[in-house]
Amino acid sequence: MKELNIEDMVLVSGGVQWDKVGAGLGAVGIGLAAAAAAPVSVPVAVGANIFTFWGSVAIGDGLQEGNVIERTIGKPSLDKSGNDYGDGTGY
Repeated sequence: MKELNIEDMVLVSGGVQWDKVGAGLGAVGIGLAAAAAAPVSVPVAVGANIFTFWGSVAIGDGLQEGNVIERTIGKPSLDKSGNDYGDGTGY
């Protein structure tokens, strides 16, 4: 019998990536709290927009099992032979 690792379990379960959803909810909460607590100014608005945007991206990414976050922060997509093609296709 094969021992399953985390990647195999996620692939088999097909479930939501709750770590990304949780991080996204936290980022949206920080963005909303910053907008509500600070005086209205351009830097506060920009910071709140950045947090809420990336929080929303993380939530959607976790719900649809995407890899937007990994591609954005520069984590390479590797095929089984270890080649980095950047798009995850392996071609």
